Amino acid sequence: MFSVSLLWFALKRAPRIIVITFYFINIFLTVFLLVGCYTPSQMGTYLSKLEFNKESPLFPMIKSSFKHSPKTTGLEDMVVKMGYLHTCVDDIPRIYNLKNDTASRYCYSRKSIVDEDIYSDVVLQLFNIPESTKLPNFNSTSNTVHITLNLIELAHIASTKIIHPQLLIATIALNLLIFLGILYYLIPYLPYKPLVQEVNIAISTLLLLLWSFGVMWEHVAKRANVNLLTVASLGIVKSHSGVKAKAMSWTIFVFLLTNCIILWSVYILDRRLQESEVNLDFSMNYSSDSSSANDKRSYK
Repeated sequence: MFSVSLLWFALKRAPRIIVITFYFINIFLTVFLLVGCYTPSQMGTYLSKLEFNKESPLFPMIKSSFKHSPKTTGLEDMVVKMGYLHTCVDDIPRIYNLKNDTASRYCYSRKSIVDEDIYSDVVLQLFNIPESTKLPNFNSTSNTVHITLNLIELAHIASTKIIHPQLLIATIALNLLIFLGILYYLIPYLPYKPLVQEVNIAISTLLLLLWSFGVMWEHVAKRANVNLLTVASLGIVKSHSGVKAKAMSWTIFVFLLTNCIILWSVYILDRRLQESEVNLDFSMNYSSDSSSANDKRSYK
C-alpha cells in the first residue's frame, strides 16, 4: 500500500520534479560558468582566448622583440583566456618567474590585471609612424606615433567593455529563488500554494527572457572577439571561442525553456480541471434542484 501511494505521489508531481531537477542542475551550471577562469584549474571554462598567430608574417618580428630581454623570452607563446570575472594567462615561460614562482599559468581579476607587471612586459612596439602637426603661428613639427600591441590589453578591453556578468549573476539569483519556490510547492499541506504557483510561473518566464538576452549577448561578444580582433590586428592575433562555456550556456537556455513550457502546461491543465470541477458541481446542483422542484409539483 505504501509503495502504491508513493508511486502515485511521484507520478502526480512528476512534471514539477523534472522542473526542480533542471533548476538544480542550472544552479551548478551557472555558477561554474560565472567562476570560469577564476583559478588555473578552471581555465577550461573560458569565453574566448587570444594568442599570437604563428602563421602571421609578423610573428618572427614578435618573437625577436620578446628576446630582447631574458625575462620576456618565450612570451610569444602565451595564451590569454577570458572568463566572466577573471582573465587567465597560460603557457607563461618558466624563466619569467611570475609572482616569484615558476608557474606557467596565472589568473587575475579582469579589472586589476592592468596593475600587474606582466601587463607592461607584453607590450610590443610594432611600428613608428611620423605625424606632422601644424600649430598656429609656428612652423610644422613632426611627431612620432608608436603603434603598440598588447595581448593582455585586448583581453582587458573585451572583458570590461563587452563581457558583462550582471545578467549571469541575476540568472543565478532567480534560479535559486524559483528552485525554493518549486520545492515549497512540492511539500504537502503548506498554505498559499496557488499564489506560489503563479509566482513561480512569473519568475520562470522572466528567467527565460533574461537568459535569452544573456546567451545572445555572450554569443555576440564571442563572435566579435573572434572576427573583429583577427581583422583589426592584421592577422597578428588569433582568437577562439570557448566550446565548454558555449555548451554550458545553451544547455542552461534549453533547461529554462523546457521548465517554462512544463510550468505553463501544468498551470493551464490545473485551471481547466478546476473549471471542469466547478461546471460539474454546478450541473449536479442544478439537477438536484430541478428534481426537488419536480417532486414538489408532483406531490401537489
